[in-house]
Amino acid sequence: MGALALIEGQADKLLPLADKAVDLAPALLPLVGSVLKAGPSALITLALASLVAAGAVVTLIPDDSVANVALQTLLAVPLGAIVPGAAVVGAGVLSKLGA
Repeated sequence: MGALALIEGQADKLLPLADKAVDLAPALLPLVGSVLKAGPSALITLALASLVAAGAVVTLIPDDSVANVALQTLLAVPLGAIVPGAAVVGAGVLSKLGA
């Protein structure tokens, strides 16, 4: 079974997400413009700050309940992986475009 068959099977779940992405795109354009003006060093700083925030979330939220562990996971994964990864990739792209 190929990737297209998997996507086709999930089309009813993916299409509302595509609609929402198209609706949000105009609102995100000023953010993209400000990121382009800020440059790669600002994105690297964002990545480091996000990693520090992820560490703080894991350290400061106690592990004493399932809800707290879920909250740690909900906050630490985006702050510790997604945001820094996107920021580093964005910084690399911006540095290549600027060179």
